[in-house]
Amino acid sequence: NHERVSTKLKGLSPVQYRNQSSL
Repeated sequence: NHERVSTKLKGLSPVQYRNQSSL
């Protein structure tokens, strides 16, 4: 599951990536 999340984050913008990382 973690790998899938990482893949989705790669498709997001840097700002969104940080927001997702906080969650």
